[in-house]
Amino acid sequence: MISQELIDYLERQFPNKAPDIKDSERQIWLKAGQVSVVSHLKMILNDNDQNILKQTIINTRLTTKEK
Repeated sequence: MISQELIDYLERQFPNKAPDIKDSERQIWLKAGQVSVVSHLKMILNDNDQNILKQTIINTRLTTKEK
């Protein structure tokens, strides 16, 4: 399960920032990959949150119609 706490931790560990001039090309690609994984996990978390919200709204509407 992906949590906001996990995302926050990963963002601190692998910040999305410009590469240092001293970084080798390999280090730049590595850091870009790390940031890409964090971005992907954020997208999954957001999608899950949106799906939960939509399901809650649908369930609320169905419950209201039954009354």
